[in-house]
Formats: sequence, C-alpha cells, structure tokens
Amino acid sequence: MARELPKPFSVRKAGHWLRSDVHDVGHYHAPEGDWLRLKPGMVLTITPGLYVGKEDLRVAPR
Repeated sequence: MARELPKPFSVRKAGHWLRSDVHDVGHYHAPEGDWLRLKPGMVLTITPGLYVGKEDLRVAPR
C-alpha cells in the first residue's frame, strides 16, 4: 500500500454516499472547501474493487 501498487486498478475511493433512489448525490466539500463530516441520517457504502482491463499486460490473464 505504501508504494500505491493497486492505484492504477482502483477507479473509486473506498465507498460513496447513498440516498434512497440514487447514489453519489450532493457534494463532498462544503462551499468553503472543507470536507463534509458525516451527520446522523447520512448513509454510505463501502465498495472496494479492483478493475483490470482486458489489455492490461501488468496482470496475468488468469
């Protein structure tokens, strides 16, 4: 992790916010630029994943 080896295969962060009908709604930063803090009632999901393209030669085909 310190060498960031998975970085090219990660298209997202560890998760994202949820709402009842859509995901990734709203802004992650307040107007003044600070990160928003979680508040009661906010929901997020943890969805880690690695995404390897068919033509990526850094990964064995299997």
